Amino acid sequence: MAIRAANVWGVLGVVVGVLGVAGPILWDYYKTRDELQLLVADQSVIFDKSKKIPGLEISYAGQPVDELFRITFSVYNSGRTPILEKDVVEPVYIDIPKTAKTIEAKVVSTNPKDLRATATFDKDTSRVAIAFPLLNPGDSINVGVLTQSSRIDFDAGARIAGIKNLVIVPLAAMTPSKQAPITLYIVGIFSIFAIIVGISAIKDVKSEYRVKGLIRSGTFSLPSLKTRGELISHINTNFTFTTPKERRPTIEFIGNLADTENFVEDHHQEILKEISRLVESATTNLVVVAMMFGVATAGIIYIIYQTEF
Repeated sequence: MAIRAANVWGVLGVVVGVLGVAGPILWDYYKTRDELQLLVADQSVIFDKSKKIPGLEISYAGQPVDELFRITFSVYNSGRTPILEKDVVEPVYIDIPKTAKTIEAKVVSTNPKDLRATATFDKDTSRVAIAFPLLNPGDSINVGVLTQSSRIDFDAGARIAGIKNLVIVPLAAMTPSKQAPITLYIVGIFSIFAIIVGISAIKDVKSEYRVKGLIRSGTFSLPSLKTRGELISHINTNFTFTTPKERRPTIEFIGNLADTENFVEDHHQEILKEISRLVESATTNLVVVAMMFGVATAGIIYIIYQTEF
């Protein structure tokens, strides 16, 4: 019974290892497949009241100003699918309070450089609208907004097919190093688990190929066993590289053999033939080892990718 439980835990180990690594990776892939970010890339002072010379009047675009600040917003396609103009129901917008006295908004740079984009500012609504014909994964649009206030509280949004909401990343969140997602730790734990299961399965691979080699060379033999019970116990104890389901027909076959005083000796050839069938038809443990190390490798690649990017 203990052997059967061990095999069950082995199968569960494989399932848990695969799900533990593949699940978080697939979830992370699905979650960020369609994503658009608005980042506050920079805030700078062009000049303020403390630097103003008495009697000096400064104007910008014909408008007198006492202070001038610039905030740079970056619209970034952080997903893995292009955003087409036909999918945009309402373009990316930034609502800035009128108290900020916004002067203008314009595109200052794009990545790639040939990306066509426009930024318009509506003074009546104090809204900046950013439009583009195509935004491929990794593309970005940097928009500079000039205001007469150093404190800017803004609201932003967009309505684009396939994108639930615009992800707003404030300036404070950009200065620290990239925070590792929780999926990184989950994948790391289960990758280690998969390696442990794979290493433990190597022992079964060695036993499997040793027995197969003896059978194919005709040198396989049974130890000194007499009774049916001793034989069944021997198979369950020494053939753990097979599953309980694979051993069941062999156990039933042995159970159907006629009772004799020297059970194993009298049915020796039949038993050897059945054990040969069991070993040759059983699923090789090399598949389990390859699967576990494959899962672990996928997890490690994911961790390296997330750490670097």
